[in-house]
Amino acid sequence: MSPRLALRHLGRAKGHFSGVETYKAQLQASLGCTLALGTAGLLGVGATAYLLRQSQGESFPPGSFSQLPRLSKAGSIWASASLPGWQHKTLHLRAGKASHMVPLDQVATARLGGIWAPECEVVRLARASADSLGEAQAILCLRVADALPVEGIVTVELCPGCGLLELYGRPGLYHLQDQSLLHSAELAKKGTYNAPDIFSGRKDRVLRALEALEAGSEPQLQVLLDDRVASSAEGSKFLALESTSSHPLLSLLGQILDSTGEAYNMLPLILRAQCAGDLSSQATQLQEILVKNCGPWQPKPEDIETALARGFWSLPADQSGMHLREREADRLLDRAKREMWRPGSISRRELETQIRNFLCLHLLGEAACRCCMRFSFVRATPSTQDILSQNRFVPLQSAPGLWCRMEIAPLQLPPL
Repeated sequence: MSPRLALRHLGRAKGHFSGVETYKAQLQASLGCTLALGTAGLLGVGATAYLLRQSQGESFPPGSFSQLPRLSKAGSIWASASLPGWQHKTLHLRAGKASHMVPLDQVATARLGGIWAPECEVVRLARASADSLGEAQAILCLRVADALPVEGIVTVELCPGCGLLELYGRPGLYHLQDQSLLHSAELAKKGTYNAPDIFSGRKDRVLRALEALEAGSEPQLQVLLDDRVASSAEGSKFLALESTSSHPLLSLLGQILDSTGEAYNMLPLILRAQCAGDLSSQATQLQEILVKNCGPWQPKPEDIETALARGFWSLPADQSGMHLREREADRLLDRAKREMWRPGSISRRELETQIRNFLCLHLLGEAACRCCMRFSFVRATPSTQDILSQNRFVPLQSAPGLWCRMEIAPLQLPPL
């Protein structure tokens, strides 16, 4: 064979093998694309199903939850021992059409309560599940880590009310009222409940207020024995409390709320928020002006964060802080009435922000005036100490052998 012919055959062979390799590469690429598209399709279907479940909400069979006895007036609280994800947690529902405020409740509770606030998570319920709990409109709820981790726990729920009172009545009023301090002192001597006594930091006044609440008809104090309504005497006997007082459990609680007690630092947080809670007249007028000039507005969780970011934590947690909030509301109202409300002006934007911040603080103040504190007591054993620690129980220095969890129950902000 001539050299030229041999080279021609060699070139044809190379071309043949090159074509085969090219075909293999094309086939592999085609298979790779097919697998990638199939995988993407499966992932897309999975993501779509997940999003669909999220949009539909969390569902559970009827009868999975049982309602708990609580002092909450604006909703209901439920517990489930069988459903996954609900161990040691409770479901907090808001009554009526106020479930859109649940995300604000979560932010307000976490920011105001700090270390005293239980862990909260916003959960969307399926409509059928919400209907099975008796609240068809309550699509959003809170999953709260405040259930009882062990048996044998005595819980005291306390709704103290507003702890800020004036010598001559509430701010802005200059005549003597039934809630003035002078008249309150007389009522206290007669055994009538006086809210500032709870926040006084003095054990004798705190105990006097607790005894008045237990003897009164207002649902502001409740004792629970393993989520069953009981009396303070039953709770004292169950915990084997030793005290010279006729109400050992209430005496222990008064000791905790004393100025040297473990729970005293919780009280200024509540008082500071309450400083803006009794300014409904100014808040209503400011809201009407805002709606008239800027259109409808509903607060969002980030609005609560913004309102608390500046000036809130430095406010005095007493009557002087309440006066500062009152003067702030009066200045805002006067400026809002004089504002030209020109579109795009810097003055208008600043005023809008200040009014919205004040309205958020007012909502937080109203919720703080109706807040509930929970104190759970238990005799710890070596086998239960770990699970108690995981659920925020701590040993009491003032009562050896007793462990306690002190917390502010989730706040419920009123809708605008």
